[in-house]
Amino acid sequence: KYPSEVNGKIGAKVFFYYANYKSGKPTKTKADWLTRNELDQILPERYNKSVKEFLIEEAH
Repeated sequence: KYPSEVNGKIGAKVFFYYANYKSGKPTKTKADWLTRNELDQILPERYNKSVKEFLIEEAH
């Protein structure tokens, strides 16, 4: 639940990290490791557009 000063607003602190999973067995975590395509599928369109503006292009 958000504090009273932000009631009526939708939002949360969300952090985005760039990472590449290499190998090994991952442990359980509350984080979601998503590809750009997965973000397209789960994020609302307007929010996804904003997120795409700061994502760094991946080098292959």
